[in-house]
Amino acid sequence: MNGYLNFYAITPLTGDLKNKLLARCSFKNTEEGYSSDEAFAIRGIAYDPEERMIFTGDEMGFMRKLDINNLLDKLEMLAPNEDSGQKKNISPDKKGDATFLTGTNMADKLKISEDDVEEIDCWRAHKDAINWVEWIPSLGLAGSSSYDCNVYLWGWDYEVVEPKKIERPKPGQLAA
Repeated sequence: MNGYLNFYAITPLTGDLKNKLLARCSFKNTEEGYSSDEAFAIRGIAYDPEERMIFTGDEMGFMRKLDINNLLDKLEMLAPNEDSGQKKNISPDKKGDATFLTGTNMADKLKISEDDVEEIDCWRAHKDAINWVEWIPSLGLAGSSSYDCNVYLWGWDYEVVEPKKIERPKPGQLAA
């Protein structure tokens, strides 16, 4: 287990790319005490569909925020138009520009790679292996738990959100 995050095309909308590896990413931990070529197994992953970000947690307690907008934008270029069933005529080099391509396969023109996944931040979240990561859309927070026996909620500034004590209702009493 060497810390790879693999992206596969699994929908029929991706045509020739279906079931193929699109990108294989590995992110190194740069905190003091770890060599720059060490990557650790990813133990938890969550997706924020609104911002199109991925949160990962690894076996050494590090969390990462990854921007996959570029990768998803390229895949959307391969999706057929709803009206015609034809693929969108978008140049991979110019955003929003319509280009007429004849006799070409868009999947051959698009180059999807690990460069389409950008590491936004990496931080030490736990003292032990992370075993769960979750995106909580209603709060706009990422959650993580670890074998260090802690559960944290993370704000956009990667600081732990102050915990609130949740009182357990007494038997026969409704929770507030």
